[in-house]
Parts: sequence; structure tokens; C-alpha cells
Amino acid sequence: MKINFVGDLIFGDQPVKFGYGFDSQHSSQAYASVFDGVRQAFGAADFTVANFEAVIKPRMARTHVSNWSMCCDQSVAPVLADAGVSVVSVANNHTMDYSVGDYQYTIAQLQAAGIRIIGQKECPYTVLSQDGERVAVIGVSYIQVAHTPAYFCNPTDEQWQAVMEQLEAQQVAKRIVYVHWGSEFIFHPTQRQLEIARSLTRLPIDAVVGHHPHILQAKGLVQAKPVVFSLGNFVSDYWQERARKTEILRLTTDLQLSDHYETIACKIDENGIPHVVEEALSLQLSEYDDTVSDNREVATQRSVLRKEYMCEFLRHFYKIKGKLQFARWVISRLLFIVKYHRLEKTRPEIIYEKYQH
Repeated sequence: MKINFVGDLIFGDQPVKFGYGFDSQHSSQAYASVFDGVRQAFGAADFTVANFEAVIKPRMARTHVSNWSMCCDQSVAPVLADAGVSVVSVANNHTMDYSVGDYQYTIAQLQAAGIRIIGQKECPYTVLSQDGERVAVIGVSYIQVAHTPAYFCNPTDEQWQAVMEQLEAQQVAKRIVYVHWGSEFIFHPTQRQLEIARSLTRLPIDAVVGHHPHILQAKGLVQAKPVVFSLGNFVSDYWQERARKTEILRLTTDLQLSDHYETIACKIDENGIPHVVEEALSLQLSEYDDTVSDNREVATQRSVLRKEYMCEFLRHFYKIKGKLQFARWVISRLLFIVKYHRLEKTRPEIIYEKYQH
């Protein structure tokens, strides 16, 4: 069995690019060409797993930043299925941006296209079967948002034990955790990520694959099990060079042989579309050296990122749709940052815990 893993699929406009971001560029063509540059790589695997970090809603007659950013319409679901995206996780900090109803609508549209959903609280996994092999992929988030999550978030030891028992009862021997964690735009995992990785690798699982930081992070063995801390973005309107480098992680399993991992380097172009730039390379993993980003580095990179956002805003303000609504959103966001700036230095996660879209 061959399984591809990719990072974040951000099909909506980011707020700072509202009116000219990814959704605005591609929705009029029903997102038809989004996966053309990776279609062959997807087709070479039996399954492709991705993090769906957007909300699907019926398109509104009038949209503004607070009711449509990070959104796309229902035409995205058949495009994903046609490209070979067979499994998506909804356990991330954007699927609950609007309401439980919109979260459920997103899931319903994806399922109607034949896409399997992982990361739901009631059943966070799916079991992939091929040629007698059975591999479970489990979606989970360790990013706590302000809303009560409807997805599998910060699970307790007891919840993990229940999942492992369910998989054992289904005679699933191979298990992969696909996890939303960490902090954005830092090159090394946080101490918290490393602690979670150690906790997960004590479970009867075979590998951990991560997303959320929006850039590529390290790979290595943690307690002799493969951990990929971040696959970065895969579809997005991020404009920074470091946020446009990405890859496909391919796992080939065989009941008689060891697992084999490959990486396929990709680049996201200026229109937010991924393209393969290198052929598959074997991934040789050694024990991770425990290098982490501390709170100071997280704070420094957030400061850099916020300056980049401000520059993007000033350069392209003329493109933004609904300028008055957007200005109100910017003011509310600035007030939020000021309010939690001091706490953020010691508790970086607070920006997710308290933020209201």
C-alpha cells in the first residue's frame, strides 16, 4: 500500500488577502486546475491524506472578511476527490471558525464527494485497506481554539486508550497519527510538540505526521518511531518564500517488509497551486536531536510575521474587498494582539485559545 501525506489545504482567502486571495482567484473556475501540478504524484499512491484547513459554505450574495474569509464553496469537494485526495482531517484551528452547522456542512460536502473524514471527536480515524493490509490514520489537534471543538482535540490518555482498543478490536496493526500542533512559521518544533511526540510514540502507533506551522519542520525518530513535525502548506495564498516550500511524504508498506518513506519536493506558485519540483527521494531518519524553538524564538518569529502581514496589507490595500469591513477587522485584531501581548510571551498558545474569528 502506498499512502501520500501532504500539509494544509487553505482554499479560502486569508483575511489579509480578502478579495484577492486563493478563493477569489480560483472559485470562478471551480478550483479546476489546483492539483494539476501534482496529479501524477497523487495518482502513484493508493491514498492521499491532507489537512483541510478551510470552511465550505454556500456562497453568499454579499461577503465580507468576517463572514467569508478562510471559506470556499461546495465545488471544491469533487475537485479534491478527482485529484485523488481520499482522506482529509478536520481537526484544526479553522474548521470551527464560523459555527457547528458550517463545520457539519463542510464534512457533509466532503463525504458526498466520497472523501473520508478523520479528526471527528466521535470517530477520529479511518482504516485504509489494500491487498490485505489495514492501516489506520488518526486525525487529532493539539491547538485549542476559543470555540468548543467538535473535533478530536487535546485527547486524554483515556481517550487515546479507547481509540487504540477500537483499532485492536478491528485487527488494525498499523497506525499513523496525523496531528495539528506547534506554532506558526518556526523552523524547529516547540518543546510542547516534542513532549506530545514522546507521548504519542509510547502508544502502539507506527508514525506521526504533523501540520499547522505552515512551513517545513524537522523529521526524525522519536523513541525509534518516525515523526515528521510539519509538512508545511500545500495549497494556500501565503506569499512568503518559506511558506511556499512543501513536500509530499509517501509511505509504502508491505506486510513482509519494513516501511519505506520517500519525500517528493514541491513548490507552491504565486497563485497558490503546488507543483512537483523533484522526484521522490528515500527518507533516511535518525534519532531526533531534541532541538526545539523556545518561547523567545516563537515570539521573535511572530513579530516578523506580523510585520510581513502589515507590509502585505499596506502594499495591496487597494485590492482588498470591502475596505470598511476589513478596516474594522484589522482594528479588532490589533486590539486582540495588544490585549494578550504580555501573556503571549510565556503562553504562545493563548492566541488560539482566545481568538474569535
